[in-house]
Amino acid sequence: MYNLNEIVFSITRAVDGINPKFDFHSRMVAYTALTIFSKWENNGLKAEDVLLSALLHDIGVVRLKQKEVTSFLETIPKKYYDHEQAGAKIVQKYKYLSHLAESINFHHLSWSNAKSLDREVPVISHIINLSDRISVNFVINCSNYYDIKEGKKAVIDLIKNNRGTNFSPELADLFLDKIQNYEEFWLNLFFIRDLDFKTLVRTFFINPIYLDEVELKETVPFFGEIIDSHSSFTKCHSVFVAKVAYLIGDYLGLSEHEKNLLYISGYLHDLGKIFVPVEILEKRGPLDKEEREIISLHPFFTRKILNNISDFQEIADIASNHHERIDGSGYPRSLKGDEISISSKILMICDILASFLEKRPYRSALSLEETIEILMDSANNGKLDRGLVDKISKIKQDLRELINKISREYYCEVQYE
Repeated sequence: MYNLNEIVFSITRAVDGINPKFDFHSRMVAYTALTIFSKWENNGLKAEDVLLSALLHDIGVVRLKQKEVTSFLETIPKKYYDHEQAGAKIVQKYKYLSHLAESINFHHLSWSNAKSLDREVPVISHIINLSDRISVNFVINCSNYYDIKEGKKAVIDLIKNNRGTNFSPELADLFLDKIQNYEEFWLNLFFIRDLDFKTLVRTFFINPIYLDEVELKETVPFFGEIIDSHSSFTKCHSVFVAKVAYLIGDYLGLSEHEKNLLYISGYLHDLGKIFVPVEILEKRGPLDKEEREIISLHPFFTRKILNNISDFQEIADIASNHHERIDGSGYPRSLKGDEISISSKILMICDILASFLEKRPYRSALSLEETIEILMDSANNGKLDRGLVDKISKIKQDLRELINKISREYYCEVQYE
């Protein structure tokens, strides 16, 4: 069984990493929101809904450039408001998360504007709105440990000045009455990177949301969608890798469990790429040495994030080894031969296959025949498993049909027939 709360807590770490200035933003908002929730008696909310809404509130920003993330976090200019709708649109498609969509959709709506709507705005939206502004203003005004008092003062002034306009009067009063003098709260904000999942659960009595393997398989496309939306050139990459890997696993006679792990790993393999600036991913032309080094770090970040999730170690291995090569020339671990599992060998082939079938800023999409030739050349040069490539080349028609199906369903820019 897998705990959805823990998975979201770990994976949103990648979203937080888009902009170093506001590193751990989602985690800080979640901690603040849960603190408000815990001090608010008889509020009728569930701690797990507060947690997940807060962690996921900014998933719509993954497409923005670093300087744009800084801008919208600090000032929320009107042109970036649509990140709320973008996040809500993604969330509402998934069974175990859809009930959070409204809370995410309105998380920047001011208290005064909310009152003028002909619909009720979820209470969690108001909690996140307040928590988000507390988080941002604390970070702006507290660059080191000795600035905590200044950060606290800036936040208190902000709440007092916006009570009844931007912020709910009830929530503002609750914070001023029950939290502002709670010194541990401010210390935990400053040391937010040290807040682990177990401590969060223990502090706020958060109930687990368990998913079995099939339920996780149904939910993992949500995370793939977040990953792929980081760049317009990779909007279908994870779904391609996941579904092609499952097809190949089935052809090779792997068990249902092994195929499911391939599928899940396929959707998560590029998680670490969210840390790579969009400017590099969409550069039209060759990357320089520094840019190549930045991109080559993404499998390391994928492993680092996934290893923090209970019972995800095998998934972490499969997902993060997709740039290793049989001859040891891959990265980041330079594994070779039998050090690489059969599932990892399959996924690295699927990653190459999907990458060449997709359009990139520096080239057009290649045909399936051209891509298989590239796989053959790599196998002949000792980089890929020759036996696997030979077997995969024999199901060219099945691959073509699956690629065409995915391309039509997801409007991918690939060369298909």
